[in-house]
Parts: sequence; structure tokens; C-alpha cells
Amino acid sequence: MLGAIIGDMLGNGYDFTGDIPTYEEVKEKYNKLFKQENIKVDLNKEYLFTDDTVMSIAVADSIADSFGKTSDEIKASLVKNMQKYGRKYINVGYGMMFKNWILSENPIPYNSYGNGSAMRVSSVGWMANNLNEVDIYSRLTAEITHNSKEGIKGAQAIASAIFLARNNTDKSIIKKYIEREYGYNLSNTIDYYKNIDIQKRDALCETAVMQAFTAFFESEDFEDAVIKAVTIGGDTDTIAAISGSIAEAYYGIDEKSKELAISYLTEDLKQGINNYLYILMYRRNERKKVYDSIFTEIDYFKNKIKKDNGRKIPLFMMNQFDMSNEIEKLINIVNLPEIVDKGYIDTLDLYSIEMDSDIYIEKAKQSSPYLLRAMITSIVKQEIFSPGTVNRAIEEGAIYEILINLKEKNSYK
Repeated sequence: MLGAIIGDMLGNGYDFTGDIPTYEEVKEKYNKLFKQENIKVDLNKEYLFTDDTVMSIAVADSIADSFGKTSDEIKASLVKNMQKYGRKYINVGYGMMFKNWILSENPIPYNSYGNGSAMRVSSVGWMANNLNEVDIYSRLTAEITHNSKEGIKGAQAIASAIFLARNNTDKSIIKKYIEREYGYNLSNTIDYYKNIDIQKRDALCETAVMQAFTAFFESEDFEDAVIKAVTIGGDTDTIAAISGSIAEAYYGIDEKSKELAISYLTEDLKQGINNYLYILMYRRNERKKVYDSIFTEIDYFKNKIKKDNGRKIPLFMMNQFDMSNEIEKLINIVNLPEIVDKGYIDTLDLYSIEMDSDIYIEKAKQSSPYLLRAMITSIVKQEIFSPGTVNRAIEEGAIYEILINLKEKNSYK
């Protein structure tokens, strides 16, 4: 979530000032904060961050603590941590309604459609194994306060974009997915938003999400994305935090900038990040184990290609003893959350790819891990409706091409 934190720090101080900062002005600030030596900040007297950073870390700490538990337990953890962090940093820029929620002894959702749900959700995009998890967990992080349609939609859209970006998905596909699934108009440019009457600028979720996406889509690298986000004006820290969270997943951030950003945080905020990273790395290692259990048998699938022209017995007719151990293992593993894409039909449609072994072989090298998972899920799932699908995909080489490309692209990340 460091992309959100850097964006927040960069945009802090420009928000709703009435003037739109120039690219050169914001770039100079970026260089000072995240490229040069650590500037001196007395964290007992001032903070470079705002509520965007505090709530992003609060949500991440909660997700780490409650991932895999019931919805009620996850929401309870979110409320607890957001109030804990919020009360300690009560004067870092919260809106009045959210501030009241933080201080309330009986915090309940208040149907907010502000941009807070979208700016704090970045950790979900990294923690989730698939888009189904993304939608579930991002909804939960929004519902405790922003239980309006726009509040929930904004959180889901940003977390989905982060998930797709970290899976090496092309910008055009991310844009297509967000427009199709969430109905945002992402056709406007940064110049369009700059020219909006300053009096009409707002802190609504829909506004911030569209502006943040625009900065990301027009960017060349992480630094360019957050700088361009700030130059849109308006709620600059939040727009840049959201855009930065997506840009981090897509481009990555250099180690120097990460190191300096963390140095501007207080010890308890650093600990919140560490809590989250510990669980995130644990889940990544678990995903790696799942993938490695498939990759150990890749040669089996390569060697099976068109080796036997005789009639094959459909897998559903085989008993467990007769079924190849490798094929049985493949089917079992592909149905695990780390691999399966429950929306594989929609994913293939998003990329305009038909369910066909020859097409899979042709497209495998250019496909993102997200698409490759949809391909292999479709093969295994279609076995139910079309017995022999897995065997045909093995013989034709589709399984091998998908697996070898999943391995080369470190898809377990």
C-alpha cells in the first residue's frame, strides 16, 4: 500500500486550495520527499501524511488480522482498528461525519458516498487470491461506513484494478474491466478534469475514482502517475493516493522512495504495515506452494503431447486408481482458491478469447497470469460438461503451454 501512502504525502497541502499546482511544482516536491536524503520531520509536531495513510494502514492491519474469518468478524476488526488508529490521529483531515464515526461509542454505517472507501482499500487488492475475494473483502471494508452503492462500487473498482495490475494485466484490459463491471466513464482526460470549475470540485467517491484512473492510464511510470494525479487539483491527496495504489501494482516503486516514505511514518503506523506484510508474505508463500505442486510435473504434460492416437477414456469414467496421479492432482489443485477463476467465462470474454486449445496455445506467451488461470480453470471445469476435455488439452499441448507460462511469470505473487 506504499503507493497510496506516497500519493497521499505528495498531494497533501494542495487539496482544495483554489489553485491547481503545475507538474514541475509537484515533481520538485516528489524529488525532495522521495528521491533525496531523508528530510527532517519532527513527528511529535507535524505529519506529512493525512487520513488517507492512517486509514489505509488501519484497514490493512485489520485485513491481516481477520482474513479468512466470517464477515462479522472482519467488520468487527475493521471497526476496532479504524477507531483505534483514527482516535490517535484525530486531526489529520477526516470529514466531519467520519470523524464522528471514529469517536462514536456505537459506530454504524452512515451511507456515505465520499471517496474514503476507495482510498483505504489498497491492501485488499494485494491480499486477495482472485477477483471473487477482491469483491467480497473490498465490500466489507466499505460497508462499515460507506454502505452506499457508490461507496461500495468505488472500493471494489480500485481493489480490482490493483489485483489486475499486480497480475501483469495490460492497461487496456484493466480499463475495459472497470468500465464493464462498474460502469465508470473513463474516457475523459486529465486536461478535462483540470478545466472543471474549481467551485464544482468535490470529494465524492465517483469523482475521485474516475480522476485517479485517468492519471494512472495517462502515466508512464509510478512517479508520473502520482504527480499527474495531484495536478488534477481538488481533493489532491486522495486522488493521488488512489492513483498511486494502482500505479504501484502496475509499475512497482523504487526502493529509495519506499524507504523514505516509511521513514516519515510513526512507529505504530510502521508496525501496522509490518503486521500486514507478515500475513501477506505468508499467503504468498502458501500460493507458491500450490503453484509449485503443479510445476513439479510440467514435464509430464509436455511428454504426453500427442503421444497416443488411440481412443481416450473420459476422465469421469476412470476410477481413482486408474486416473493418472498427475492429472488427478492437476484437477484438484486447479479448483483451489489460489488458482481457480470462478468468473473464467467473463475473463475469457474480457480478452475476447474463445475456449479452444489451439487459441490457448497461441495466446499463452502473451497472456497475463490472470488470463492463464482463467484458461486452465475453463479446461478443468469443462470436463464436467464435455468429458475428455482435460485429456484433449494435454494431448494438444494447451496444458503444458499454460503451466510453463504461469511458472515463468511467477503467477503465485
